[in-house]
Order: sequence, then structure tokens, then C-alpha cells
Amino acid sequence: MKQTIVGIFYNDIQFFRFYRDGIFIDCLIKGFDRSTDTEKLYKNFHRENMVKGVLQGIYTLNGKKIAFSTFNHFGDDQSICHEGEYKNDRLILNSLDHNTGRRVQERVFIRC
Repeated sequence: MKQTIVGIFYNDIQFFRFYRDGIFIDCLIKGFDRSTDTEKLYKNFHRENMVKGVLQGIYTLNGKKIAFSTFNHFGDDQSICHEGEYKNDRLILNSLDHNTGRRVQERVFIRC
């Protein structure tokens, strides 16, 4: 049976929404306030209503290990690869930006 993750996770301004069928969407949102904006986020941030700047891809989950790639939000054609763990309603991701070579280690995304 294929393992999945469901829900919206964020860190600062980056948001990922994961679906049971292995699809995820990715966007940047400035000024998010978890206490007042979470309901609006779940209502408006979904793949059936894709707007400019929202990216879509496929993720894999094997046990606690997750991996996926997305494109840079600022127009570069190279991907950003993410891999890490899903545990305790958090994603802990290591990322490699193929545009710049920049690596980010153990960036924590929490569930909204």
C-alpha cells in the first residue's frame, strides 16, 4: 500500500499542501497569521483553484522519509530538491537549489 501524507505545512512564507494521491502544491505567502488565516488558507489553497505562482509536483513517502522536487518561484528553470522526514506532524527537510547550489539543512515545516 502506498504511503501518503495529507495537509498543509509551512515555514515562514513557503507552503506545501500534500494530497493522498501523491500530488503536492507549493506556494509562497507573505504575512500569514496562523491564528487568523488557517481557515482561509484551507479554503483557497487547493489544486482545483491553481493561480499564478502555485507550483505542482509529485512526492514519495517511504516510512518517515519524504522526497520531492519543485521549481524555483522566481522564474528559474532548475529544480529545488527536497528530502527529509515526516514525524510528529512536522516535515524536516534538507533542500538543494540547483539554480544556486545553495543547500538548506533541517528546515522545519509545521502543519497548519
